[in-house]
Amino acid sequence: MQHKLALLGELLDGLFPVYLAAPPYDELSLIKLAKKIMNYYPMTLKSVFKNKILAVFTVLALLLGLFGVASTALITNAEGAPPSFSAVAAVPDSGTLIAGNTITVFFQETDGTSTLSLGSSCTVNGVAMTELVDLTDGLYKVDYLIGSSDDEVAAGELSIDCTLQNDDGSTTVTAFTDGNTVAIDTNDDGTVGDGGDGEEPPADSSEDDGTIEGDVTGGSDGESGTLAVTSITQEQSIATANGTFEDGWIWTFNVTVPTNETSLQMKFDDWMHANGTNSITAGSNIRISSQQASDTSPVVIGASSTYSTPALNITGDTDSSAAGRQIQVKVETRVPSGTLNGSYSTNWGILTTEE
Repeated sequence: MQHKLALLGELLDGLFPVYLAAPPYDELSLIKLAKKIMNYYPMTLKSVFKNKILAVFTVLALLLGLFGVASTALITNAEGAPPSFSAVAAVPDSGTLIAGNTITVFFQETDGTSTLSLGSSCTVNGVAMTELVDLTDGLYKVDYLIGSSDDEVAAGELSIDCTLQNDDGSTTVTAFTDGNTVAIDTNDDGTVGDGGDGEEPPADSSEDDGTIEGDVTGGSDGESGTLAVTSITQEQSIATANGTFEDGWIWTFNVTVPTNETSLQMKFDDWMHANGTNSITAGSNIRISSQQASDTSPVVIGASSTYSTPALNITGDTDSSAAGRQIQVKVETRVPSGTLNGSYSTNWGILTTEE
């Protein structure tokens, strides 16, 4: 061994114009030589090995390998690592979803260089995910389509248990980093976790369910209409990030309002970018108005996921021959200056009450 080290040292001392300690040459002196070679040829070696320690150990491993010198510890230090993540986010990140809706889960890999794939298991709300989509630059996603028998989930309690892997190992993600408050009401009955949705009853308890029926007389024959958004038309689909409503997004909601419920309010979640990270606050950036209201002035949304105040007082009707009042609600969104370009989406809600 010492003879091989001596030959290696003498050879390299002649090839590279760097100072090497006088013979005898040992492993410590060769480590110093590897460092000097890396520093002496920075454009060649540093461009390949961005990490200085990795470059030194790699050069040394190559030098020792030429002479059949084993150095297991050095090679181990140069290996990669399993993936790590700087963000795990759900879109939408709030509101209540039902069967047939989709939740997209985004994973941002920390260094953005690993090529990832699904590991041994990946579930969202206990449902297996089968496809991991690479969005480039370390951003990946899975899409969870809510099934008719999936568990219902209270706000902020969506579960994830997803193993992602690269060539160097695997990492299991068991929590979101975005603090999302999305909920799931599978059967769309207005309550979450009330049974009949695939949930198991609590321990030491029993559960049964069924259906009962009854007829009503002396009430309405349906002529008062039922609250419904019959269509939505986007009047302005491209927004300019300059903080004005005039240059923002504009929609027209065509709505049937019950004749006995003339007080109308709307709510919106924050706008979420397709990357799952950037957003536009709903509060102060969205406003609603209607020409069928007693006051046609716009009402600005005060906060995310909060119904607008004051309510619009509906007095007009665009089609008196149809049940209920037929109205149009104009929804405008302004985009603050400096907002990241790209596609955004949000969830909305509408409420009518008797005044």
